[in-house]
Amino acid sequence: MTDFTEGEITFPPTYKFDFGTDRYDTSEKQRKPAWTDRILYRINPDVEALAGLVSNVSLDQCDYKRSYEYIKQVQGSYRSHMELKSSDHKPVTSQYKIKIRNAIKQLVEIKVVGPWQSKLEGEVSVVYSNGMVPDSYDYLALYEENISDFRSYKTWVYLPTVGDEYRIKNSIQTCRFPSFEVEKNGRFRVAYYSSRMSCLLGLSEPFEIKI
Repeated sequence: MTDFTEGEITFPPTYKFDFGTDRYDTSEKQRKPAWTDRILYRINPDVEALAGLVSNVSLDQCDYKRSYEYIKQVQGSYRSHMELKSSDHKPVTSQYKIKIRNAIKQLVEIKVVGPWQSKLEGEVSVVYSNGMVPDSYDYLALYEENISDFRSYKTWVYLPTVGDEYRIKNSIQTCRFPSFEVEKNGRFRVAYYSSRMSCLLGLSEPFEIKI
């Protein structure tokens, strides 16, 4: 489990208990108590992944190595719940403080082109930071203004393959969504999903779509 971090374990083994009791296994097997229930975390993206996407950004600029700046376990919150007896395991919980800030310049900027209307094509332009190269599996997705989950898109489209036959000039790429349908007038956003980073890298300003 390379690069994963875990807080100090101060609670007793959480497995295996006789059902409905606080006694460790008294069956014929008499399993040895163990800490099988654990909570670990890892900063994503890691240094190597970020540096691989942006060639002109050094590891020192990214500074993801100092992960304590971004996520910190609340002291004393990593604990087991020994009072619960509905399983042969005792559940484990932990609380964290997460600091969100821009470590580097935004990698992708998305601009919606012209008015959008349901059942018609929509157009966007994607502006890439220096050194940012789209992957063949990256895609743009249309969401309602308040995104609940990156999978909650209304429609999506792959970025055109990088090449001379496409309009990629000065790190700007245009892309057209196929015709789509929304049920009522509303406010939406277009987001850029990176397959390498497994997350959304860019988000447009909210805009109107009319039926």
